[in-house]
Amino acid sequence: MLSDHIGELVQGDANGAIETRQRDANDARTRAIRLAAKQGQPEAEHTLARMYSAGVGVVRDDSVAAMWYQKAADQGYAPAQNRLGYAYLKGLGLQQDDALAVQWMMKSAKGGYAPAQYNVGVFYELAI
Repeated sequence: MLSDHIGELVQGDANGAIETRQRDANDARTRAIRLAAKQGQPEAEHTLARMYSAGVGVVRDDSVAAMWYQKAADQGYAPAQNRLGYAYLKGLGLQQDDALAVQWMMKSAKGGYAPAQYNVGVFYELAI
């Protein structure tokens, strides 16, 4: 019966439309975050870096992520300082460097960022 097939076609069209709207919304969010980051907003720089680290909305690229973490960290944004420290610790997108990892995580911890405070505690425990 024709009506049986029309329901399937309509549902398929609806699913496709939803996927298209979600993709467009994601593209718009990515463009807005990128614009804010290029304007020097540290929260947006950090968000864009996280996107590059995970490959969400952009192609995964640890070097580009590290660049954006650095920009936000240089402005004193504690979450980015912690992430930059982690990138140095693991050599993600930049040369691995334990001293710089500790330095950036210490800055973040002094800024009151709890995850960095925990990380610094682990460094002390392990005598790094």
